[in-house]
Amino acid sequence: RPVAALVEAARRIGAGDLGYRIEGCGGDELGMLCVAFNEMGERLQENRRQNLELQAQLVQAEKLSAMGQLISAVAHEIKNPLAAVVGFAQVALLGDCPPALREDLERVNRNAFRCRKVVDNLLVFVRRSGEGRFGVRVNDAVQAALDLLQYRLAKTEDVALALELAPDLPEVVGDFQQLA
Repeated sequence: RPVAALVEAARRIGAGDLGYRIEGCGGDELGMLCVAFNEMGERLQENRRQNLELQAQLVQAEKLSAMGQLISAVAHEIKNPLAAVVGFAQVALLGDCPPALREDLERVNRNAFRCRKVVDNLLVFVRRSGEGRFGVRVNDAVQAALDLLQYRLAKTEDVALALELAPDLPEVVGDFQQLA
């Protein structure tokens, strides 16, 4: 009953059972139709798998985009009070103050600049890459990537970085965010 088998296969595949196959296809015309039908089922199953994979990638890209927007918003919110801290520390350093206070103000100023640099690097990394490619200094890209990792590596992973950059590297054509 080859026609009945084809009808049953069409119903099962139409209902979403893409793994259903017709067994015992013969060598006649109905057998060739049976083989073609099984091949169609395999292609549909592969297409479904690819679609699910692409959907998962799209969901992940949307999550990363949302995370980038959140990081950008938080970074901008941090920059304003940080600028005030730097400004007040620098103004206070202009005046006469006891050595202990001066040392504390210099520490505040240094750490506020370090925080600002981290925030600026976060903003560089969450910006969307430009459409074009431009001249990029490789050393700057390497330094930006290490600036983001340096604190975590030194404080939490107990890793000391030794950076040796070639001084006269030519610019490369590329996207800074992708290189860093």
